[in-house]
Amino acid sequence: MNNIERNHIFQLFSLLFNILFKNIIFFVLGFNYLFKKFDVYESLIIILICLVSILVISFISWYNCFFYLKESSIVLKKGVFSITKREIPFEKVNTVDISQNIIQKIFNLSQIKIDTGTVKTSKSELSLLLKSYRAKELKNLLLNNEINSDELEKNNNIFKLNSKDLLIYSLTSNTILNGIGIIFILYNFVDDYINNILDIDLFSKLNITNFSFIKIIFGLLFILSISVILAIIKSFIKYYNFKVFVEKNKLNISYGLFNKKNYSFQINKIKGLHIKQNLTMQLFNLRTIEIESIGYGDEDDEKAILFPIINLNSQKEIINNLMPFFNFRGNIYKSEKPALFRFIFKKLVFVSLIISVSIYFSQYGYFSILLIPISLILGYMQYKNSAVGISNDLVFMSRNGFNKVQSIVKLNAAQSFEISYSYFQRLKGLCNLNTNIFSNNFGNNIKVSNLNYNLVNKIINKTNLN
Repeated sequence: MNNIERNHIFQLFSLLFNILFKNIIFFVLGFNYLFKKFDVYESLIIILICLVSILVISFISWYNCFFYLKESSIVLKKGVFSITKREIPFEKVNTVDISQNIIQKIFNLSQIKIDTGTVKTSKSELSLLLKSYRAKELKNLLLNNEINSDELEKNNNIFKLNSKDLLIYSLTSNTILNGIGIIFILYNFVDDYINNILDIDLFSKLNITNFSFIKIIFGLLFILSISVILAIIKSFIKYYNFKVFVEKNKLNISYGLFNKKNYSFQINKIKGLHIKQNLTMQLFNLRTIEIESIGYGDEDDEKAILFPIINLNSQKEIINNLMPFFNFRGNIYKSEKPALFRFIFKKLVFVSLIISVSIYFSQYGYFSILLIPISLILGYMQYKNSAVGISNDLVFMSRNGFNKVQSIVKLNAAQSFEISYSYFQRLKGLCNLNTNIFSNNFGNNIKVSNLNYNLVNKIINKTNLN
């Protein structure tokens, strides 16, 4: 205990690289100015001084960042000109995340992130780069989570994502759209690179007016096929060897091929679950389950996944086995028939304006009439998907149309309930329920629209929140 430990020396080189990469434009412009203003020898001296200064500051920043362990807490000190010290008791630790990208894997290093859920920031309270074995030791110490591999193999409550599930996830999630985006990015890159650097117009002979309808259809199918393949590859790389299990009252989630993720956190500190379904998933009764817990899902392009793709029966099995306290057994109240008009009317008014403008300004504006059935379907789906319910310790909220979300949140995690309504909603006896919960988004507001006012008011009055 109290032995000082620092980030691995690789962190210093990573820090230098980030400084240079993030300021590359500034450096290029600065170097260009120097070589115009001074001779080569003077310019090189100035550049050398700047680089040495950056190196010295980075070294001081790395050296001054260290941590040590006390009997029941971890202490971190860091800073260059202003030193800060933070002490985190083990019992306050909410989430411990161990990740490893492909470069860190080569050097057998791991990034460990520690969150308590008490500091309102989008970043981790403590992040360290250590040898992989040391990162695992620290995680086990913080969470008292030493797992025996033999016991783990006997654990029947390990839920894994197999190849079939990954394939279904790729085909039903929005990753296909990402694949199409990648294709167009590559197209623009190749086109610009060859045109500007090699002075060859690769696509000049592609005159779409000479294409037959069949050729265009085959071209679109080709693009769709490539995007599907890219989506499958992306999903397999991201969620490779995905598994989730509970051991010693800790929820453990791990996945990833090149960028490995390993999350462990106190299961009793999970605030809620979000069951999400896009349009395709609703058609095939599939869903993604995400967790509401501070410290998990707070990185860029990261979701707090409990399970990427699952059907209704498997969802019940996972919740019953891993976290039965989120098994909602209260009454669920859906939107009533008067709400259907409210969901559809505003959309029709908005679409009518778009159609009128489109027809007036464009000869192809009549195609915008297709927006009418789309808005009708969206409004009906929002009506069907809107519901609320409260039990002794949970609140259930369902909302949205094409992207349905069902949230099951602990009642004590709800900071407030708010009822709002417009004049026309009040005439129909309707209202909106706004529930504010403390989460990664710090004040995440969940809104369910066009519910029965008397029913919602009666439900809210049964709670201690208002």
